Amino acid sequence: MYAGNGEAVEALRGVNFDIEEGEFALVAGPSGSGKSTLLNLIGLLDTPTDGHIIVDGLDTTRLSESRRTQLRNGKIGFVFQFFNLIPELTVIENVMLPRLIGGTPNDKAKEEAAKLLKMVGLRDKIFAGATQLSGGQMQRVAVARALVNQPAIILADEPTGNLDSKNAEEIIDLMHELNKSNKQTFIMVTHAPELMGDVDKVIRIKDGLIEKIDTKAA
Repeated sequence: MYAGNGEAVEALRGVNFDIEEGEFALVAGPSGSGKSTLLNLIGLLDTPTDGHIIVDGLDTTRLSESRRTQLRNGKIGFVFQFFNLIPELTVIENVMLPRLIGGTPNDKAKEEAAKLLKMVGLRDKIFAGATQLSGGQMQRVAVARALVNQPAIILADEPTGNLDSKNAEEIIDLMHELNKSNKQTFIMVTHAPELMGDVDKVIRIKDGLIEKIDTKAA
């Protein structure tokens, strides 16, 4: 719930679902349906006014803010539509940053970041400036940065929204590959689930309510 034009607005109402470890799930719906709000709640960026969010068996609504921050930094990685890279830093410095903030020594953070950048196909761009990259390359850097703390959950908010169809397809393929190889849980917000390939679950919401949950047949 948030304040809009002086009135309380319920962004989400009665939303209830489970996502299992290792699943690739989509949250789909039209603009303004509550998709990004839901992702922010799952990612512990926002706190619900009612209800519970359980992450790895922990009721996050009962945790202190410092414990929520610790859980978010340790278990959750974020990929945003607008990349959110720091333009003054090089590619590898952008990926290293979460590790450095967490206290990892510089050499170890650099080694881990370089390994991830090679994994996402940017071996030859490691020391390039962030502003020297194409949109598709920037999103690959954002994916590497999301992975650097080895999170159990990756949250992606319209990660292909600013990409052309070729780069969008490559990013989607990369995320599916990482989901399968690393057994990480991916939860992606999208307005076009039909473009996102074979997924385990599609949660369709409209006006803050779940319309339907489609689950892949076993």
